[in-house]
Amino acid sequence: MSSEQKLRFYPAVQQTGFTNSSLSSSNDKDPSVIVREIVQNSLDAALLDAKKDQAEIKFELKDILKTQIPGYDKYLSAIKSIEKNIENSGSDQERDILSDIQKEIESDSISVLMVTDNGIGFDDVRLHAIFSDGVSLKPDPTAAGSYGNGHFSAFNISGLRYVFYGGILDNGSRVASGQALLRTFVDNDGLKTGYGFYTTSNDALIKGNNVYPTGKKIPEIISKELDEFKGSGSILAIFGFNFFGQDKDRFFDLISSSVARNFFVALHNEELVVEIANKNKKILLNKGTLESILESTSEVKSGREKLPSYKIAKKFYNILLNGNRQDVDTDEGKVIVCFENSETDTQLAVCRNGMWISKNLPNPLSIGNFSEYRNFNALILPYKATNLSRLMRKIEGSMHADLYLNRFKSSTNRTEFQKSLDAIKMFLHSKIEKNDDESFDVNIPELSIQMLGSSTSKVKTSRSSNKVSKKPSAQRDVDGDGTEDKKKTSERGNSKLKTDKKKRSGSPFYVASASARHTNDGAKIIFKADKNSENLLLILRIDDGTDPSCDSLGYVPPIEIKSASLNNEKLLIDNNDTIVIGKVDADELVNISIDYSLDSNLKNFGVIYDFYSTKSTRSE
Repeated sequence: MSSEQKLRFYPAVQQTGFTNSSLSSSNDKDPSVIVREIVQNSLDAALLDAKKDQAEIKFELKDILKTQIPGYDKYLSAIKSIEKNIENSGSDQERDILSDIQKEIESDSISVLMVTDNGIGFDDVRLHAIFSDGVSLKPDPTAAGSYGNGHFSAFNISGLRYVFYGGILDNGSRVASGQALLRTFVDNDGLKTGYGFYTTSNDALIKGNNVYPTGKKIPEIISKELDEFKGSGSILAIFGFNFFGQDKDRFFDLISSSVARNFFVALHNEELVVEIANKNKKILLNKGTLESILESTSEVKSGREKLPSYKIAKKFYNILLNGNRQDVDTDEGKVIVCFENSETDTQLAVCRNGMWISKNLPNPLSIGNFSEYRNFNALILPYKATNLSRLMRKIEGSMHADLYLNRFKSSTNRTEFQKSLDAIKMFLHSKIEKNDDESFDVNIPELSIQMLGSSTSKVKTSRSSNKVSKKPSAQRDVDGDGTEDKKKTSERGNSKLKTDKKKRSGSPFYVASASARHTNDGAKIIFKADKNSENLLLILRIDDGTDPSCDSLGYVPPIEIKSASLNNEKLLIDNNDTIVIGKVDADELVNISIDYSLDSNLKNFGVIYDFYSTKSTRSE
């Protein structure tokens, strides 16, 4: 049995391609997601696992000889075999991936992104957790990842699809290993898996086998970095760094903007310091440089709707800096609430463990619960190691960037969480003045749209937040003069809608900005479209708090519409539930009034606004 440390590809029982399920579900090359994931892991490893006062993280770009890559000879041999195998099988996508790898290894030198931190480091158990698909080792349940689930995001920015880890513990012990994520191939020994691991033996990668290099067996390129550590910590080496698929000149801005926007709380609280270096240039992100970094990277676009843009991050950073600040006691632990009056709209956001989570909060902190109050903004910061923080962690999505109550597996946990949110709501009610407006007024500062509702609505109801659906779950079929006679079935979970009428399909449509208010008798919505639509449709549904990304959704029927008007012009209502808005131009301000009738006993409800676009023109 070989005891030499090298990159090993183990026997396979079936063919697999380049695309790994975990890799494909992560967010391809998006720096706002990948950098956030890496920093989050390091932050948790330092503050929560190692119990340190400050996390120190460094992103350093280096050029190395490709022969310095650990196990490069075996890696190259695997690529040569894949080149032969893929001639007779493989998709165009796989050939494109192989082409990118071939381009990377054409030159003698190669870019590597080194990320180091002062976290708890690695032992065999932690390293095994990293390489286990979908396994995340989290001693503290409030940790957002602590490695494991975020592992595959690094592959998206490796042109070689090869990453390496090294770690050192407080007692000085070291361990390291790497993984190449390729496709199956055939060599002299038969079919081999595309998963290559840098190990010391052919033993299986199971807990307790101790197959990872330690001490002097660790490759020089990793051991040199570990020599610089003054305590525990870890290193992540991303070979063939592809600069997030963007211009190399944007290296500093892409990383620094993601760190500043997602971790402004940790930076401000001096719990996080991040250095970014490339040859003779380096920048430091800390409390003193945070504001200037936010400003200098203001033009960097956020790649994901759920993650904070420059404007959102700057707004809530200013609230953290200058707003009223008070501790609030809840049954599940203390929270810090920072708040201030707003001239535009009401927004609430939450950061946990120093990291941005969401500005779309569930009941009872949804915006509708503050409709009778003057506009304000609030930033909510649960204390670390509280049950509230743990409960919040349970209902965060895979990106830790949203909160959905239906993710609770325990009704007791849900009750505990909502009771704590209710305490925060009551605190804000006690601090914010009530709104005395008697009618709807519209104010449009830039692209932010505000609607102030009446305090004398016909039906008094505690209203929940409105949601403008950016990604409707499926195409919407509406009655029309389509050319095909089909029987369509629309499925959500186990529910089905069936119809045998002639149909034409509507595609999901995006709106740039929107604001809406509703009662049990009707709603008003103002929005601007991202692009032109020949025929825009709008469907309203009661928000039942379901996570729209969940695969097991129950069907929520549309609200039956009595009438609707656009700028006092009556609109066609199709099938009693679909508002036919008609032609809409990009950036056109659309103001719609809607009449419907809901049970007056319905309380604490939100409305979801689903937009669809068809090629037909407005019906009169």
